Amino acid sequence: MKVKTPKYRVLCHILVFFVCLSGLAAQTTAKNSVQMEPSTQASVQVERTAKKDIFAELLGNGIVYSVNYEWALDSLYSCRIGFMALPLYLYFLPITASYFIGQGEHRFEIGGGGVPATVGTLKGEITPAFFLALRIGYRYQPLRGGFNFAATFTPFWDVGSNFWLPRVSPWGGISLGWGF
Repeated sequence: MKVKTPKYRVLCHILVFFVCLSGLAAQTTAKNSVQMEPSTQASVQVERTAKKDIFAELLGNGIVYSVNYEWALDSLYSCRIGFMALPLYLYFLPITASYFIGQGEHRFEIGGGGVPATVGTLKGEITPAFFLALRIGYRYQPLRGGFNFAATFTPFWDVGSNFWLPRVSPWGGISLGWGF
């Protein structure tokens, strides 16, 4: 007899994985800062010079894929806008803001925003939709620019549209891009 695993149990396992991953990154950063001499710690802080990113996200807040542009407001906050399109007038426009925990290139990301969408039918009808989106995960982002990577847990909530997705959907995504 097959036992069904509740969706929330799987969701908890994914969340624990990302929390552990961010803990390892924070521990590595802490070890690196402890190895420095106290007199050099204040002068070694590196400022982020790459303030913009362009990246593609598979799954994630764009549901299937998205092409995104992100800009850093400062070293802890960033905003992004993306776009996803498929045939039959299926469009998603993820707009999110993120907060970063940690210093350096490896950081924990937490954020959220909204995803306006439209869905077309074979009859030519177009239905608007709106989702609330969340972002929790790991981000590798060099301070001076270059290749960046993110693995995020991106659940979303359907806010009252008659869309084909469940009301609350656990989701995730992987991003690859370039910072400048």
